[in-house]
Amino acid sequence: MTHTAFEMHPGTESLPAMPSLTQLFGGCTLTVVQQPLRARMCGFGDKDRRPCTPPPIVRLSFNSAVNIEELDTSFFIVIADLWSPDTTTELNLVVHPSAPGGDNGSTTSCTRNLVGSLVASASKLYDIDGKLGVFFVFQDLSVRTEGQFRLKFSFANLACSPVSQVESEVFSEPFTVFSAKRFPGMIESTPLSRCFAKQGVKIPVRKDANRGGRSDD
Repeated sequence: MTHTAFEMHPGTESLPAMPSLTQLFGGCTLTVVQQPLRARMCGFGDKDRRPCTPPPIVRLSFNSAVNIEELDTSFFIVIADLWSPDTTTELNLVVHPSAPGGDNGSTTSCTRNLVGSLVASASKLYDIDGKLGVFFVFQDLSVRTEGQFRLKFSFANLACSPVSQVESEVFSEPFTVFSAKRFPGMIESTPLSRCFAKQGVKIPVRKDANRGGRSDD
């Protein structure tokens, strides 16, 4: 498994060097506790962009006992990337079909295939069982092109210096991105999404969801 390094986050230069979570707690683990199931492709414009549904949610756990209430998660982040279903190919970039010079092949312009809020900060939240945990909510991820994909989530603590290493990674289950005509609709808001929304997380919660979990929007 490849671990990426991140340069120190602006504003943390004056902070004392922090040990990694591996040094502190013997390691950490990311778990996707809410899987994305489907999305409607947003194409190459941003006027009608729809997020993945339900919103992916990742939990960070530790290999030894941790007092979550006292844990400083200020510089904990998780980054989302787009990958192939077999996890062999990164698919973050896609060729823009209307790029200048595209007809004669002299130039190729690429743009991001996964768009939206690709980085999530940590939130201390109670799950549906009333257990406090460290969660990362991705309520604003969209994909430009249709097909089958996975999301790769990578955790880093930006308080570590001089660079922050990725300390844990996890892939989502495969999900499908549909064209606008084939999209079966948004998933009904899950109990976990509703639970977090009540705690102040900005997750869109559908109040008029029908029993089948489908919608034309």
